[in-house]
This record gives sequence, structure tokens and C-alpha cells, in this order.
Amino acid sequence: MSEDVQSKGIFEVSDKFKFAVKTSLSMVLAFIIPFYLGWTQASTAATTVMLIAATGSVRDSIYKGILRLLGTIIGAVIGLSLIALFPQDRLLYLFSMSLVISLIVYLYYAYQG
Repeated sequence: MSEDVQSKGIFEVSDKFKFAVKTSLSMVLAFIIPFYLGWTQASTAATTVMLIAATGSVRDSIYKGILRLLGTIIGAVIGLSLIALFPQDRLLYLFSMSLVISLIVYLYYAYQG
């Protein structure tokens, strides 16, 4: 046996292979669990697994998940606040919602860098 085989071990696999196995197992579980529970759209969970696996490292996935969670909370607070401010006035609600969306789109494009 050469020194390279002895130092690494016989059953050592690459990081890419480990990542592929973990992603494959995650996809299988993402399909099996919703089917077992009787949910109709199991493909949504599989799509989520693919998107998370495409981001790269675990740190990037956690960071993106935290940003999505914060964005969802902020969006829910803004939406519920507008509903509470204009419960019976549809036109005023739609006008204020369009202003909020315009402001968010402007901030997104203004501060991308």
C-alpha cells in the first residue's frame, strides 16, 4: 500500500460525494414524508430541497432562511397594519398598498450593492 492510501484510509470519500448523498437522502425524505401524511403537493418540499442545496454551504442556507423569515415577518406586519388602518375603505387601502410596494421596490433597486 502506498502512503497516500494509508494516510487517507481505504473508505475515505470526497466532500462532493458526501454532499450528493446528503442531498439525495433529503430529496427522498422530502417526497416520502408528504406522501405518507397524505399531502397533495409533495413536489413543493422537493423543490425547496433543491433550492437550498443549490445555495452552497450550510451557512449560506441558514443565512438565506433567516432573511426569508425576517422578510415574511416584516411583510406580515406591514400587511396587517394596512388592513387595520383601512378596514372598510378599499380604494384607500389599495392606494396605500401600492405606495408601500413602490417604496419597497425602489429601496430594493437603490440599495442592491
